[in-house]
Amino acid sequence: MAKINPTIVLYNQKIDKSITFISLYKTLKKNTELINHINKILVVDNSDNENISKYNREKLENLNDEVITVLYLGKRKNLGIAKAYNLAVNILEIENFSNNNWILLLDQDSTLTKELFLGFLQNDKEYMNNNIGIVMPRVICKQKIVSPLLIKTPFDFKEPSKNIKGIQKKRVTGINSCSFINLNAIKKINGFNEDFPIDYLDHITFWEIQNKGYQVYVLETMINHDLSFFDFPSVPLHRYKIYLEARLNFIKEISKTNKKPLNRSIFVKDFLFLHCKRTIKNKMYKHFVYGSKVFLKFMFLNKKSKRYF
Repeated sequence: MAKINPTIVLYNQKIDKSITFISLYKTLKKNTELINHINKILVVDNSDNENISKYNREKLENLNDEVITVLYLGKRKNLGIAKAYNLAVNILEIENFSNNNWILLLDQDSTLTKELFLGFLQNDKEYMNNNIGIVMPRVICKQKIVSPLLIKTPFDFKEPSKNIKGIQKKRVTGINSCSFINLNAIKKINGFNEDFPIDYLDHITFWEIQNKGYQVYVLETMINHDLSFFDFPSVPLHRYKIYLEARLNFIKEISKTNKKPLNRSIFVKDFLFLHCKRTIKNKMYKHFVYGSKVFLKFMFLNKKSKRYF
Protein backbone atom coordinates (compact mmCIF):
# COMPACT_ATOMS: atom_id res chain seq x y z
CA MET A 1 0.00 0.00 0.00
CA ALA A 2 1.30 3.44 -0.94
CA LYS A 3 2.24 5.67 1.97
CA ILE A 4 2.29 9.44 1.44
CA ASN A 5 4.22 12.00 3.49
CA PRO A 6 2.87 15.48 2.66
CA THR A 7 5.68 17.96 3.35
CA ILE A 8 4.90 21.67 3.63
CA VAL A 9 7.61 24.34 3.67
CA LEU A 10 6.58 27.54 5.44
CA TYR A 11 8.28 30.91 5.37
CA ASN A 12 7.20 33.63 7.83
CA GLN A 13 3.59 32.50 7.68
CA LYS A 14 1.44 31.31 10.56
CA ILE A 15 0.32 27.74 10.13
CA ASP A 16 -3.36 28.63 10.44
CA LYS A 17 -2.94 31.08 7.55
CA SER A 18 -1.36 28.52 5.24
CA ILE A 19 -3.83 27.61 2.50
CA THR A 20 -1.92 24.38 1.96
CA PHE A 21 -2.10 23.16 5.55
CA ILE A 22 -5.74 24.20 5.99
CA SER A 23 -6.91 22.56 2.75
CA LEU A 24 -4.80 19.42 3.37
CA TYR A 25 -6.09 18.95 6.90
CA LYS A 26 -9.71 19.54 5.89
CA THR A 27 -9.42 17.18 2.92
CA LEU A 28 -8.11 14.36 5.10
CA LYS A 29 -10.73 14.93 7.81
CA LYS A 30 -13.57 14.91 5.26
CA ASN A 31 -12.23 11.92 3.33
CA THR A 32 -11.20 9.48 6.03
CA GLU A 33 -10.50 6.74 3.45
CA LEU A 34 -7.36 8.70 2.55
CA ILE A 35 -5.94 8.72 6.08
CA ASN A 36 -4.71 5.10 5.89
CA HIS A 37 -2.41 6.21 3.07
CA ILE A 38 -0.93 9.11 5.04
CA ASN A 39 2.17 8.21 7.04
CA LYS A 40 2.63 11.66 8.55
CA ILE A 41 2.46 15.34 7.64
CA LEU A 42 5.76 17.16 7.97
CA VAL A 43 5.84 20.94 8.36
CA VAL A 44 9.30 22.41 7.77
CA ASP A 45 9.31 25.96 9.09
CA ASN A 46 11.84 28.20 7.34
CA SER A 47 10.56 31.25 9.24
CA ASP A 48 13.31 33.53 10.50
CA ASN A 49 10.71 35.52 12.45
CA GLU A 50 11.05 34.16 15.99
CA ASN A 51 7.46 34.97 16.98
CA ILE A 52 6.02 33.17 13.97
CA SER A 53 8.22 30.08 14.36
CA LYS A 54 7.34 29.89 18.07
CA TYR A 55 3.63 30.27 17.25
CA ASN A 56 3.78 27.51 14.63
CA ARG A 57 5.64 25.12 16.89
CA GLU A 58 3.19 25.57 19.76
CA LYS A 59 0.16 25.38 17.48
CA LEU A 60 1.23 22.08 15.92
CA GLU A 61 2.58 20.48 19.09
CA ASN A 62 -0.79 21.17 20.76
CA LEU A 63 -2.82 19.85 17.84
CA ASN A 64 -3.46 16.55 19.67
CA ASP A 65 -4.77 14.68 16.65
CA GLU A 66 -4.91 10.95 17.40
CA VAL A 67 -5.47 9.98 13.76
CA ILE A 68 -3.17 12.24 11.72
CA THR A 69 0.44 12.61 12.81
CA VAL A 70 1.83 16.11 12.22
CA LEU A 71 5.53 16.70 12.79
CA TYR A 72 6.98 20.21 13.16
CA LEU A 73 10.57 20.82 12.01
CA GLY A 74 12.13 24.25 12.35
CA LYS A 75 15.46 25.90 13.10
CA ARG A 76 14.25 29.53 13.24
CA LYS A 77 16.10 30.39 10.06
CA ASN A 78 15.56 30.16 6.31
CA LEU A 79 17.28 26.98 5.16
CA GLY A 80 16.18 27.32 1.56
CA ILE A 81 13.90 24.77 -0.10
CA ALA A 82 16.49 22.05 -0.80
CA LYS A 83 17.73 21.83 2.80
CA ALA A 84 14.15 21.96 4.07
CA TYR A 85 13.20 18.97 1.90
CA ASN A 86 16.33 17.09 2.97
CA LEU A 87 15.51 17.72 6.62
CA ALA A 88 12.17 15.99 6.06
CA VAL A 89 13.72 13.14 4.06
CA ASN A 90 16.30 12.49 6.79
CA ILE A 91 13.51 12.12 9.35
CA LEU A 92 11.66 9.70 7.09
CA GLU A 93 14.79 7.64 6.39
CA ILE A 94 14.97 6.70 10.07
CA GLU A 95 11.73 4.74 9.59
CA ASN A 96 13.30 2.37 6.99
CA PHE A 97 10.59 3.21 4.47
CA SER A 98 9.27 0.70 1.91
CA ASN A 99 9.57 0.93 -1.89
CA ASN A 100 6.05 2.36 -2.01
CA ASN A 101 6.72 5.35 0.24
CA TRP A 102 6.36 8.85 -1.20
CA ILE A 103 6.97 12.45 -0.22
CA LEU A 104 4.41 14.96 -1.48
CA LEU A 105 6.18 18.29 -1.93
CA LEU A 106 4.10 21.35 -1.06
CA ASP A 107 4.55 25.10 -0.72
CA GLN A 108 2.46 27.15 1.70
CA ASP A 109 -0.14 28.52 -0.74
CA SER A 110 -1.55 25.55 -2.69
CA THR A 111 -5.19 24.49 -2.46
CA LEU A 112 -5.36 20.71 -2.13
CA THR A 113 -8.38 18.56 -2.91
CA LYS A 114 -9.18 14.86 -2.62
CA GLU A 115 -8.82 14.51 -6.41
CA LEU A 116 -5.04 14.88 -6.17
CA PHE A 117 -4.80 12.00 -3.69
CA LEU A 118 -7.38 9.80 -5.43
CA GLY A 119 -5.66 10.36 -8.77
CA PHE A 120 -2.38 9.25 -7.24
CA LEU A 121 -3.77 6.23 -5.41
CA GLN A 122 -5.84 4.77 -8.25
CA ASN A 123 -2.69 4.13 -10.30
CA ASP A 124 -0.66 2.77 -7.39
CA LYS A 125 0.26 -0.61 -8.92
CA GLU A 126 1.59 0.96 -12.12
CA TYR A 127 4.25 2.89 -10.21
CA MET A 128 5.96 -0.17 -8.76
CA ASN A 129 5.70 -2.15 -12.02
CA ASN A 130 7.23 0.61 -14.16
CA ASN A 131 9.96 2.05 -11.93
CA ILE A 132 8.14 5.37 -11.48
CA GLY A 133 10.15 7.92 -9.49
CA ILE A 134 7.89 10.96 -9.82
CA VAL A 135 4.10 11.22 -10.02
CA MET A 136 2.76 14.66 -10.85
CA PRO A 137 -0.52 16.40 -11.66
CA ARG A 138 -0.99 18.79 -14.56
CA VAL A 139 -0.39 22.25 -13.12
CA ILE A 140 -2.10 25.23 -14.75
CA CYS A 141 -1.11 28.90 -14.47
CA LYS A 142 -3.00 31.54 -16.43
CA GLN A 143 -4.56 28.84 -18.66
CA LYS A 144 -1.16 27.37 -19.59
CA ILE A 145 0.34 24.07 -18.50
CA VAL A 146 3.45 24.93 -16.49
CA SER A 147 4.08 21.39 -15.24
CA PRO A 148 4.96 18.97 -16.71
CA LEU A 149 7.06 20.51 -19.46
CA LEU A 150 8.69 18.82 -22.43
CA ILE A 151 12.44 19.08 -22.98
CA LYS A 152 13.14 21.29 -26.01
CA THR A 153 16.90 21.32 -25.46
CA PRO A 154 18.70 20.16 -22.30
CA PHE A 155 18.27 23.71 -20.94
CA ASP A 156 14.97 24.85 -22.47
CA PHE A 157 11.45 23.56 -21.98
CA LYS A 158 8.13 23.84 -23.81
CA GLU A 159 4.46 23.39 -22.99
CA PRO A 160 3.07 19.89 -23.70
CA SER A 161 -0.25 19.02 -25.29
CA LYS A 162 -3.32 19.40 -23.09
CA ASN A 163 -3.90 15.63 -22.95
CA ILE A 164 -0.49 14.65 -21.60
CA LYS A 165 -0.93 11.81 -19.10
CA GLY A 166 0.40 8.45 -17.97
CA ILE A 167 3.96 7.12 -18.15
CA GLN A 168 6.29 9.48 -19.99
CA LYS A 169 8.68 7.61 -22.26
CA LYS A 170 10.69 10.74 -22.97
CA ARG A 171 12.35 12.98 -20.42
CA VAL A 172 10.12 15.69 -18.92
CA THR A 173 10.52 18.31 -16.22
CA GLY A 174 8.15 20.22 -13.98
CA ILE A 175 7.69 22.00 -10.68
CA ASN A 176 8.14 20.35 -7.30
CA SER A 177 4.93 21.67 -5.78
CA CYS A 178 2.20 18.99 -5.68
CA SER A 179 4.58 16.32 -7.02
CA PHE A 180 4.86 12.91 -5.35
CA ILE A 181 8.46 11.68 -5.32
CA ASN A 182 9.44 8.15 -4.39
CA LEU A 183 11.71 8.19 -1.35
CA ASN A 184 13.99 5.50 -2.78
CA ALA A 185 14.48 7.65 -5.88
CA ILE A 186 15.53 10.56 -3.66
CA LYS A 187 17.93 8.25 -1.84
CA LYS A 188 19.45 7.21 -5.18
CA ILE A 189 20.32 10.84 -5.99
CA ASN A 190 21.69 11.44 -2.47
CA GLY A 191 18.89 13.81 -1.54
CA PHE A 192 17.85 17.12 -3.02
CA ASN A 193 20.70 19.07 -4.60
CA GLU A 194 21.61 21.85 -2.16
CA ASP A 195 23.54 23.72 -4.87
CA PHE A 196 20.04 24.79 -5.96
CA PRO A 197 18.50 26.14 -2.73
CA ILE A 198 15.40 27.64 -4.41
CA ASP A 199 15.20 28.16 -8.18
CA TYR A 200 15.80 25.29 -10.60
CA LEU A 201 15.74 22.81 -7.72
CA ASP A 202 12.72 21.21 -9.38
CA HIS A 203 14.41 20.92 -12.79
CA ILE A 204 17.65 19.48 -11.41
CA THR A 205 15.65 17.00 -9.29
CA PHE A 206 13.66 15.78 -12.30
CA TRP A 207 16.89 15.54 -14.29
CA GLU A 208 18.79 13.57 -11.66
CA ILE A 209 15.98 11.13 -10.89
CA GLN A 210 15.39 10.32 -14.55
CA ASN A 211 19.15 9.90 -15.02
CA LYS A 212 18.95 7.07 -12.47
CA GLY A 213 16.52 5.20 -14.73
CA TYR A 214 13.25 6.26 -13.10
CA GLN A 215 10.23 7.33 -15.14
CA VAL A 216 7.65 10.09 -14.60
CA TYR A 217 3.90 9.48 -14.40
CA VAL A 218 1.50 12.35 -15.20
CA LEU A 219 -1.94 12.26 -13.56
CA GLU A 220 -5.12 13.46 -15.23
CA THR A 221 -5.72 15.60 -12.13
CA MET A 222 -5.36 19.33 -12.75
CA ILE A 223 -4.12 21.86 -10.17
CA ASN A 224 -4.27 25.65 -10.47
CA HIS A 225 -1.11 27.32 -9.24
CA ASP A 226 0.27 30.87 -9.41
CA LEU A 227 3.93 31.24 -10.39
CA SER A 228 5.64 34.52 -9.51
CA PHE A 229 7.68 34.67 -12.73
CA PHE A 230 4.49 34.66 -14.79
CA ASP A 231 4.06 38.23 -13.55
CA PHE A 232 7.60 39.22 -14.44
CA PRO A 233 7.37 42.99 -13.70
CA SER A 234 6.56 42.19 -10.06
CA VAL A 235 9.67 40.04 -9.50
CA PRO A 236 11.94 41.75 -6.90
CA LEU A 237 15.53 42.48 -7.85
CA HIS A 238 17.09 40.06 -5.34
CA ARG A 239 14.81 37.22 -6.52
CA TYR A 240 15.70 37.89 -10.14
CA LYS A 241 19.39 37.69 -9.30
CA ILE A 242 18.89 34.36 -7.50
CA TYR A 243 16.92 33.04 -10.48
CA LEU A 244 19.60 33.95 -13.02
CA GLU A 245 22.38 32.43 -10.92
CA ALA A 246 20.37 29.21 -10.60
CA ARG A 247 19.64 29.14 -14.34
CA LEU A 248 23.32 29.50 -15.24
CA ASN A 249 24.32 26.93 -12.63
CA PHE A 250 21.74 24.53 -14.07
CA ILE A 251 23.20 24.88 -17.58
CA LYS A 252 26.67 24.20 -16.24
CA GLU A 253 25.53 21.19 -14.19
CA ILE A 254 23.64 19.56 -17.07
CA SER A 255 26.61 20.06 -19.40
CA LYS A 256 28.82 18.35 -16.84
CA THR A 257 26.39 15.42 -16.59
CA ASN A 258 26.15 15.09 -20.38
CA LYS A 259 29.96 15.31 -20.71
CA LYS A 260 29.55 17.57 -23.71
CA PRO A 261 31.31 20.87 -24.36
CA LEU A 262 29.07 23.87 -23.84
CA ASN A 263 29.22 26.54 -26.51
CA ARG A 264 29.21 30.16 -25.37
CA SER A 265 26.30 30.75 -27.76
CA ILE A 266 24.03 29.18 -25.12
CA PHE A 267 24.84 32.03 -22.75
CA VAL A 268 24.62 34.65 -25.49
CA LYS A 269 21.13 33.39 -26.34
CA ASP A 270 20.09 33.50 -22.68
CA PHE A 271 21.64 36.95 -22.24
CA LEU A 272 19.85 38.44 -25.25
CA PHE A 273 16.46 36.74 -25.08
CA LEU A 274 15.97 35.59 -21.50
CA HIS A 275 17.55 38.61 -19.84
CA CYS A 276 17.88 41.69 -22.08
CA LYS A 277 14.60 41.36 -23.93
CA ARG A 278 12.47 40.86 -20.81
CA THR A 279 14.08 43.50 -18.61
CA ILE A 280 14.26 46.24 -21.25
CA LYS A 281 10.76 45.52 -22.56
CA ASN A 282 9.39 45.95 -19.02
CA LYS A 283 11.63 48.98 -18.32
CA MET A 284 13.29 47.12 -15.46
CA TYR A 285 16.64 48.83 -15.83
CA LYS A 286 18.03 47.89 -12.41
CA HIS A 287 17.24 44.27 -13.20
CA PHE A 288 19.03 44.69 -16.52
CA VAL A 289 22.18 46.10 -14.91
CA TYR A 290 22.39 43.58 -12.06
CA GLY A 291 21.45 40.69 -14.31
CA SER A 292 24.16 41.65 -16.80
CA LYS A 293 26.69 41.56 -13.96
CA VAL A 294 25.54 38.05 -13.08
CA PHE A 295 26.12 36.87 -16.66
CA LEU A 296 29.53 38.54 -16.95
CA LYS A 297 30.69 37.22 -13.58
CA PHE A 298 29.60 33.69 -14.42
CA MET A 299 31.30 33.68 -17.82
CA PHE A 300 34.48 35.24 -16.42
CA LEU A 301 34.76 32.70 -13.60
CA ASN A 302 34.27 29.81 -16.00
CA LYS A 303 36.26 31.02 -19.00
CA LYS A 304 39.30 28.87 -18.11
CA SER A 305 37.26 25.69 -18.18
CA LYS A 306 37.93 24.16 -21.61
CA ARG A 307 35.60 21.30 -20.87
CA TYR A 308 32.44 23.38 -20.81
CA PHE A 309 33.30 26.47 -22.88
